[in-house]
This record gives sequence, C-alpha cells and structure tokens, in this order.
Amino acid sequence: MTIFTESDAANYLGMTLPRYTALAVNRKVPRSISIHRIRQLVAEEFGVTDAQLVGAQRAKYISRPRQAVYWLAKRHTKLSLPVIGRHVGNRDHTTVIAGDLRCLKNMDNDPQYRSRVLMLDRRLAAPAPWPIDSGADICAGGGDDCPSVFVVDLNG
Repeated sequence: MTIFTESDAANYLGMTLPRYTALAVNRKVPRSISIHRIRQLVAEEFGVTDAQLVGAQRAKYISRPRQAVYWLAKRHTKLSLPVIGRHVGNRDHTTVIAGDLRCLKNMDNDPQYRSRVLMLDRRLAAPAPWPIDSGADICAGGGDDCPSVFVVDLNG
C-alpha cells in the first residue's frame, strides 16, 4: 500500500501545496446535506441520470459527474470515504480518493467543468433559508440511507 501526503497529491496534480490545500482540505460542513441531494444536483447539472452516476459505465460524460459527486460529498457531508463509495455504486474508498483527485485535476484543466462544479459547490454551501437544528435527525430507520429531517424553530 502506498501512502500519499498532501504534498505528493499536489505534485501529482501539478498544483502548489497551498492551492491543493485550499481546494481539497478546506472542508466546511455548515449543515447536513445528503449524498442523495448531491447526486440529484450533479445529475441535473450534467444531464445524466442517477442510475448512470451509480452505474458501472466509465464513459467520460458519466465519470466526470461521478467524480464531482465524490468531491462535493467529501466537502459537504460528514460521511466517511467508504460510506460515500457505498452511496455511489458500492465503490471502494480508494476509488473515491482517486475520483476526488481526478475531479481536482479536471477542474484545473477544464474551465467549463470547474465553473459547473464550483457552481454546485456554491449552491450546496448557501445558507439554509431558515435556522435548522442539524442534530435533530428524527428518521425512524436511521442510518446513512435515511434522508435528513430537521426540526425548525420558527419562534427563535
């Protein structure tokens, strides 16, 4: 097994370490966003179906949106890499790592792809229209497949 440092990853992608750190390591999770919501937004933006995102096809028009899902899920959820992989076609965590790095490389090389992914990033990072208590998950089944449900206090 090979272990890569942040510096190795930055070199592999042809980036400076500060740029890599700004793109990859600066994870902010201001609110609970489900991976299902991320998949839905990515599918709409790139014109693919959710079934294609989680499927086995490797065509570029499907793999690039799938890589965007990895990058966005890593940034906007609290899910571990193995859990993200399970939600995107039962893939291994190393596939998620490779896809995340490939997404960063594609964003560096393709301005149109970068603008689309960053637009999705901004949509996901936008504040909720009302205060939410993200600790109030009341789904009966619980677990990772449960959509997030929030209790909203409109009085305070």
